[in-house]
Amino acid sequence: MTPKSLGLMQNWKDAMSNLNLVEATALQKLVEKVIKKAKDGGEEIDVGAHSFNVDLNVEGTLSKGMDSSVAPTFKIENFLKAIMLKYASTLGKQEGKEWLNSLLSIKGAMGAVIKFGPEAVVDTLPSDLIAAWDIATEAAKQHFHAVSEKVTRSGNTVVVGNLSIANKAAKKKK
Repeated sequence: MTPKSLGLMQNWKDAMSNLNLVEATALQKLVEKVIKKAKDGGEEIDVGAHSFNVDLNVEGTLSKGMDSSVAPTFKIENFLKAIMLKYASTLGKQEGKEWLNSLLSIKGAMGAVIKFGPEAVVDTLPSDLIAAWDIATEAAKQHFHAVSEKVTRSGNTVVVGNLSIANKAAKKKK
C-alpha cells in the first residue's frame, strides 16, 4: 500500500467512526439496494483497477421491529453422521466399516447419488418409503424445535431513504 492509499483508508475510517449504528446500518442497507439494482440490471465491474471520488448524501428513516426468540433451524444433515455412525457401531467393527463404505464410497451408494443426482435417485424409490422419511423428518423437526434452546432473532430493520451523489468523478486505471 502506498502512503496515499493509507491516508485515504484513514480518512474513510475516520468518517465511518463518526457514524452511529443507526446511520451505519441505514447506509449499508441503502448501498445494498443500489448494488442489487445495478446487478439485476446487468451491470458488471470490468477487470482492472478503478479509481473513484464520490461524495454521498444519505437521508431517511430507519425502523426496527421487536426482537423475538426462535428455535435454531433444523437441518437433518447435521444429525445424519451421528445416526449413521451409531448404527454402524451396532453391526460389529468390521461389518460397520463395510456398511459405511458401501454407503459413502464413491464406488457405492454415494457415488451413484453424486452421478445421477439426489432427486433422480429419490424419484426411483417407493412413495411409501419417501412418505415414511417425510413423516419421520417432520416429527424430528417438531421435537427439535420443542426441546432446543431458543435464540434471539433481531427484529426486522427497514430503511426508507435516499442515497444521492453530491459529487462524482470516476475513471478506470489500467
